Amino acid sequence: MRVLFVCHGNVCRSPMAEGILRAKLMNAGLCSRTLVASAGLHTFRAGRRVDGRARLTMIRHGASVRDLRTRRFEDQDFGRYDLIVAMDHRNKRELLRRAPPNDLAKVRLLLDYAEGGEVQDPVAGNWHDFARAYSTIDRGCEGLMRAIELELGKSIRDTRASQPA
Repeated sequence: MRVLFVCHGNVCRSPMAEGILRAKLMNAGLCSRTLVASAGLHTFRAGRRVDGRARLTMIRHGASVRDLRTRRFEDQDFGRYDLIVAMDHRNKRELLRRAPPNDLAKVRLLLDYAEGGEVQDPVAGNWHDFARAYSTIDRGCEGLMRAIELELGKSIRDTRASQPA
């Protein structure tokens, strides 16, 4: 399964989601069966490091995104990923506007996997805003993780069922 997180600039929310989900997948032993990445719809300078406050927030929770660099979302990403997860309604609307008709179902909000709502952008805020974003993203990734486990379990069962006895 290939998952792409998308936010506005790819400097805080989507890289945090990428780091959180990667850690959850590693703990569940599912890293070899998944690809997780992130991108921004309006990344102005690709290749930048993740916001320092986001990096420190991740470190405080025992994870890291220091290896991640910003990149701009490309329309070809619809063909590269099975699931494209937006952080807020504005990003989801833009993704749906750009998506080919057969890829509309791939676009979801992260918090569709939790209590609903949006991940507020902390970039103009303070440390508290980054901590709140982390907590919100973590809840969404927990629900997304359950959905991935179900999907991967289904694909294992489908593969086994198609093999001769």
